[in-house]
Amino acid sequence: LPPEVQTHELLEAWLRTPKNAQDRCARRAFIRRLEQREPLMDRDQRDLPGLQALGLCQPGSLTAWGEIILLNKPAPTQPQPAAWHIEGDQLFIPFPPDWSLLWELEAFLRPASPGRYLLRKPDLRHAAAHGLCAAPFDKLTPSRCPSGRATPTRQGWENGFMRVLETGLRAPLPQALRAAILSQPVLNVTEGIVLEFSNSEELKRLRRSTVLREHFEHILSPRHVCVSAENAPRLLELLERRGIYAHSLMEAAPKDERSHTRNYFRQPTLPLPKGWTVTKEDLLTEHLRLQQALDILYHAPGGIRPEPRRITPLLMEEHGGQVYVIAYCHTRRAQRTFRLDRIEIPARKEP
Repeated sequence: LPPEVQTHELLEAWLRTPKNAQDRCARRAFIRRLEQREPLMDRDQRDLPGLQALGLCQPGSLTAWGEIILLNKPAPTQPQPAAWHIEGDQLFIPFPPDWSLLWELEAFLRPASPGRYLLRKPDLRHAAAHGLCAAPFDKLTPSRCPSGRATPTRQGWENGFMRVLETGLRAPLPQALRAAILSQPVLNVTEGIVLEFSNSEELKRLRRSTVLREHFEHILSPRHVCVSAENAPRLLELLERRGIYAHSLMEAAPKDERSHTRNYFRQPTLPLPKGWTVTKEDLLTEHLRLQQALDILYHAPGGIRPEPRRITPLLMEEHGGQVYVIAYCHTRRAQRTFRLDRIEIPARKEP
């Protein structure tokens, strides 16, 4: 509430405080004498400390604040919050700030001193940790943040943090700072059961069923799907009715074979002729087979210009005459579905 409204409410409460009606009337008469600048009575001295505590009067006369409240004089204009500014790796917030926006910022950063916030790499990591812990719950990924609260989010903490900064700056973020925020590593932890299909075509066929499709939303690869432990028994029962039986790899494997050293190999590079001589669908299919990421431009519905995205294709399927690409979007750090006809492959840069 504005200070004037708060003071009016406190004054009204002060006038109603005495249980004795005569004392309440005496206080109102005291206020009238102050408003009309009449001499005070001796009994008014006992009520004077209450108004002094509210900053409305001093012995014998009204203060400047008292004249604003009791005589309805215009209050001085409050200065408007100024735009924030960045100098190097420091954010400066002039006083008085936009308090609600400042509280939003302090969900991510802590002040180094009043009105000064650091934007170094350790501070951005701190912002990422606090942003994830403050993010909305994700029913599909009940992860844990360092404080032990259930969190994050496949939406990412970056959008909220950058929105607060750009609102305070009243300008777009510097490209270097935006890149530093987006490059902060985030680990998404998913609890559930992983189903591995022997053939990616089998997974695509099962997703055509509206009953099974809702269970196969969290795709990890062309042959792997994560389902919640709660829904797994029902899903396995539905699969058995279709003649698909599951077995646990951990139970089937001998104990001495359950752990082994994993070797990592360089991903094969995608062979392409000079220029883009393959079709868009063939290119995406090849990246899906190799599990490689590629850069695309995506024309989102209602968008003015195509958005650059980096995706790793997971599955391609057709519905209603349209081909859809289910992929992990590295730009959004989440699984997304793209319509093939809205995907544009950027022109290949010559070396």
